[in-house]
Amino acid sequence: MMLESNTTKRQLIEQFLDTLRALPAVQAELDYREHDAQIDLLIAGKSCTVLIEVKKAVYPRDVREVLWRFREISHNRPKAQSGIETVSVLVAESISPGAKELLRDEHVGYYDSGGSLFLPAPGVYLYIDKPPPKTLSKSVRSLFSGRRAQVLHTLLMRHQEWFGGKELAEQALVSPATASQVMTELERFDWLVSRGQGPSKERHLKEPAALLDAWVKQIASIRPPCYVAITSPP
Repeated sequence: MMLESNTTKRQLIEQFLDTLRALPAVQAELDYREHDAQIDLLIAGKSCTVLIEVKKAVYPRDVREVLWRFREISHNRPKAQSGIETVSVLVAESISPGAKELLRDEHVGYYDSGGSLFLPAPGVYLYIDKPPPKTLSKSVRSLFSGRRAQVLHTLLMRHQEWFGGKELAEQALVSPATASQVMTELERFDWLVSRGQGPSKERHLKEPAALLDAWVKQIASIRPPCYVAITSPP
């Protein structure tokens, strides 16, 4: 997903740079390249080059493209100076929890506008986990509320079935547009699998447990704990 402007892209890179410079024993110098940016980093006396790609919002289905892009950048770069290693880092306004997990598994760093940071630099492992940015929280919250929740409930109750868009809308008692919006969001999280093309295209919920876990977490985040006082009878 592209950013709206180069100004926003630069702001995210500068925010990432400021976060690095605020860490102890860190020196960071920024250089804009043919890819989005590059940072020459010195951490506790060890040098490395940070290759940066910037996106707006990143979900699990976007991670494959990000990994491919970093491999392309590494392949096209001139050979690094002896002893200086490179680290790939994705900088984005928002990165979903599932996407972060996939990036960590691939040893690719990330930084989002909420302040979360993962940087597997040589000899150093930086990991800061903060609440997701408001943009991501709002998007997730809307997915689990109102008529969209009716679509999720239908998919969970009939998770072994395949649905066309119109059929799902009828089963969930929502408009085809609402059903389509929900399926698009679930595909971003890589929770749906599809088959066919055009009007005959069908989708299937391949990760019902992940969807249910996310729904439970969303409910817990918006409902304060309920305390009940129990007293013995007189």
